[in-house]
Amino acid sequence: MTLKVFAGISLRNKSSVHFGTLVRIRTGVAGVQTDAQYAVGELLEFQLELTGFDTMVQGLAEVRRADLRPDDLSSYMLRIRKMRRSDQALLQEWYAQQLAGEQPSLRSGEDPRALDSQVESQLPSAVGAGLPAPMKLGAGKGRTAIRELLLDAVTGRANGSGLTGGSAADEPAIALDCSCSPPRLLLSYRTQRAWQHDRDDQLCRGLLFVPLDDSECPALDSLLQLHIQRPPQPPIDCAARVVLLHDRGVGLSLDLDPAALA
Repeated sequence: MTLKVFAGISLRNKSSVHFGTLVRIRTGVAGVQTDAQYAVGELLEFQLELTGFDTMVQGLAEVRRADLRPDDLSSYMLRIRKMRRSDQALLQEWYAQQLAGEQPSLRSGEDPRALDSQVESQLPSAVGAGLPAPMKLGAGKGRTAIRELLLDAVTGRANGSGLTGGSAADEPAIALDCSCSPPRLLLSYRTQRAWQHDRDDQLCRGLLFVPLDDSECPALDSLLQLHIQRPPQPPIDCAARVVLLHDRGVGLSLDLDPAALA
């Protein structure tokens, strides 16, 4: 069923980023209005802000129909081709709540629900694997929330309360290899409690603050390949994007399946 909605969306092709509005959605199809000019068959990366959920989902879509208007907003029908499992589950829940006439929310009564229990899917784990993130994010609650969470992590480390007991020996070993493309960031946890703290406090939200010297810090919005070692469990590899620069390090947004943290 086609549902009329109103949500901000950013679109990126090979040359530029544009912002627009999602105006309708149904299974696998999105109706979008923007001032950008796209051709039928063109592939676009998209990042959609889920109003009421205070979060964003991303994916890859193909232009299936175009109503071009050089002096006004153009209208497009996009066929969604790829999404991460967790993002698809969130989008489906957002759609279902609006279809039922509810105000979209990730809260049950007054209690926030844990996202991990909401994003299970039967889709293959390879769906959306390796999908690059858009270069820029639009201003909005989602961006603000991400920044606030990462700044909280900075404050915790600065106050020595980032880990239970505040022991510097618990801090993970960090190495950045810029000879790779994208650069490879190695994070090696020395203790189980250090891993569990970052997992429960940041990684479960798809975020991580990494202390780095100013000379090592990559540029804002640059892409990294993150390798996490967490004895005695298997390592985790995922794509990451720099979303916060701070004098103590960088804040990362991770393309991380929550199931990998289990």
